Amino acid sequence: MISITHIIVGSDPPFVVEELPSSSHGTLNSRVSRVATLDGGSVMVNSGVSESDRTITIEAEITEAQGIALEAMRARSPLVNMSTRNGFYYGAIDGISYDNGVLKLTFLVRAKSV
Repeated sequence: MISITHIIVGSDPPFVVEELPSSSHGTLNSRVSRVATLDGGSVMVNSGVSESDRTITIEAEITEAQGIALEAMRARSPLVNMSTRNGFYYGAIDGISYDNGVLKLTFLVRAKSV
């Protein structure tokens, strides 16, 4: 189950849905760059891992009314909170699409709350 809420509490009811198994909570990859050198080797820089590299993709069955409410929330609030089984995140809804009553939502994480 996931919940999406405005940053300002009480401005709208939370958007709550049961996610489908096809949802993805993203993976954390290291910020690594590699540049080839003239001697045939390479230089690698590893800048570590950040939650802000995570992209969460949620798929859920929703009604038309839920879709309208979610679009309204997205229009009014550029940044939202998302609660998932893996934690509580702060970020932005990047994309929303519907196909035969199935929502596909892409969420870009800015930070993870502890």
